[in-house]
Amino acid sequence: MKRAARSSAQPRFTAACWPPTRPSKPPAGAWTLFRRRDPMRPSLRSADFVWLTAIVLAALPLRLLGLTRHSLWLDEAWSWLLVWLPWRGMWDVLLTDNFSSPLYYLAARGLAGLIGLSDFALRLVSVWAEVLTLPVVYHLGRSLFDRRAGLWAAALLALAPFSVWYAREARPYGFYLLFAALALWGFWRWAEQGRGPRLMVAAHTALYLTHYLGAAFALAQFVFLVLHLRRDPLRFRRWFAWQALAALPAALCQLGFALTGNPRVDNAWIPRITVFAPLQTLLNFISAEPLRLTWLNVPVLAASLLVLGAGVWAARSRAPRAGQLLLLWLWLPMTTAWLISFGRQPVYVDRYWYPELIALVLLLAAGLEGLRARPEFWARAALGGGAVVLSAGMLAASVRLHLAPQYAKEDWRGAARFLETVYPDAPLYGQDNEAALCLLPYRGNRPIAGLFFNQPGPLEAVNETVAVVLRGAQDSNHAFVSNWAVFDPLTDSPLSAWLTANAGRIVEVRRFVGVGVVVLRP
Repeated sequence: MKRAARSSAQPRFTAACWPPTRPSKPPAGAWTLFRRRDPMRPSLRSADFVWLTAIVLAALPLRLLGLTRHSLWLDEAWSWLLVWLPWRGMWDVLLTDNFSSPLYYLAARGLAGLIGLSDFALRLVSVWAEVLTLPVVYHLGRSLFDRRAGLWAAALLALAPFSVWYAREARPYGFYLLFAALALWGFWRWAEQGRGPRLMVAAHTALYLTHYLGAAFALAQFVFLVLHLRRDPLRFRRWFAWQALAALPAALCQLGFALTGNPRVDNAWIPRITVFAPLQTLLNFISAEPLRLTWLNVPVLAASLLVLGAGVWAARSRAPRAGQLLLLWLWLPMTTAWLISFGRQPVYVDRYWYPELIALVLLLAAGLEGLRARPEFWARAALGGGAVVLSAGMLAASVRLHLAPQYAKEDWRGAARFLETVYPDAPLYGQDNEAALCLLPYRGNRPIAGLFFNQPGPLEAVNETVAVVLRGAQDSNHAFVSNWAVFDPLTDSPLSAWLTANAGRIVEVRRFVGVGVVVLRP
């Protein structure tokens, strides 16, 4: 008997056909939201290749222009130190810091060996990782929904200011996003399309070696499989085995960390959070302005919520398991950290949950594609308005990262240049180890006379002209490290009262973004 054609209202897979098989073709003339070829054998159309190339070319200027205009800030100076140290020294440091996974530093060390160690080399690694993420997100969107959704998702990610910012940082977050996208794609291919586990295992291995908190995104996969446990219990057990294999290299690194006699777990700087933290994170992803509502981020937030709602509805009705997985990926790691952070020690920082941006742009893409496919006038109007506001708003926010003074980083390069030019022979005193670290890329290993750790005692005993370097402290769960003002050491530093009382000893004060230099006579 000839099998009846599946109605377009039916979900792609049902309990009766689990594990998944190739879906039957809908009847001619039936309306389908996500039209695609055989999902088991996708191919890149020539038109898609042109569009994807255009998206990548549009993303490059946002990430490359002025790449070294700002100096390295504290966390980037840490990356510089790990690449600059000898191999033994690098591993010794990595094994005493449980938040430093090795993969990015190995890649940066390789590139620095080819073109030299510089701000440009360290940041270029992140740029290329972020750019490579765009075609991965396209393929992921096409696997989950269809080719148009994949193109929309890649375009939105290319414009996202959060992505632009971290593509320009000498930190592991570009790799974090790339391997998280590959891990999600590999998991979907394995769990829903019956493909082999090689991509899933390799991507998760790289993800865990890039950022240990990548394990939080395995939680989303775990819950997804639990929800469908009755359909295929064996697949659930196999997933555990593959995850154990993928986590083995990172587990060995953590074992080495635990076996060192002086491990460093440094998350005491993370501030307390508010009940609005997840919404602020969403605002940060799309506007890079999470702490206040402005003329720019209000319409972008409204448009994103509208399109996100349309995407959730479209995925729920036409690709329910894809939508379910993306919602888990988007909210579960963030919400878990948010709830934990109300306890003794907060662990909630936006950049730790950066891979959630992948699910966000995919759901936004599903919403835009869902509105495009509907015949009603209101849907077309919502599509046009949402697409324009989202794209223009995100592009404007990304351009603003380059132009607005509030996004300037700590100017350690300027402070070091001033010291070398005006006071090359003056002994240098740093506020703390972090100040000494930030000066290292621009002064080399020239010695520092001492550190005073916010106490004026060492400065009272000097009998020659000295330079004192102080830094601001503006830690935030949401704000970019860029939210620095020009730092005034006379009013904003821990030594403000002492400097006021010893104003007669001050020879010169030089103010930089996030950094201040005070020259003192005996």
